[in-house]
Amino acid sequence: MVEIQLRRATPEDAAALAAVEVNCWRVAYRGLMPDAFLDGLSETEKATAWRQNLLKHGLSGRKRVWVAPGDTGIAGFVRVGPVMDESEVGLIYLLYVLPEHWRRGLGTALMQAGMQELWDLGMREAILWVLRDNLRAQRFYEQLGWTPDGRTVSEDYGDTLLEALCYRRLVDVS
Repeated sequence: MVEIQLRRATPEDAAALAAVEVNCWRVAYRGLMPDAFLDGLSETEKATAWRQNLLKHGLSGRKRVWVAPGDTGIAGFVRVGPVMDESEVGLIYLLYVLPEHWRRGLGTALMQAGMQELWDLGMREAILWVLRDNLRAQRFYEQLGWTPDGRTVSEDYGDTLLEALCYRRLVDVS
């Protein structure tokens, strides 16, 4: 098995992070969200937001990002940090892997790096949110020991209200 090399994201990664995020949204959420909404996502706007966020939090801030470099740039990333209203609960904000790298271990390696970061931040439990209709992502998380905790939230995506499920698990880095 090939060892997967990960590294922390830097502000110079902003454009690549934005490209991965937009590409993943357009592939993973096509059919779940309106096409016009997905087609209207701006890599430029996302890159600006990523750069600001990475500059604000730095390498050792409370919100951390790990990337999986690929042959032509970043193949995937994970962003983690604390849940603001629960002191020892961490959040997997984002975990995206380019579709051409699915089922090669990158998502699992990124999740392990994210869980290690949460552990280092003192978090002993973690949550993440996944769209109710994103069955592929739900299967991936469940294989890694995540279970729904019963909470849901609805958000508007291009005039379409979509429900997300909250998944929870212990932060275990063994």
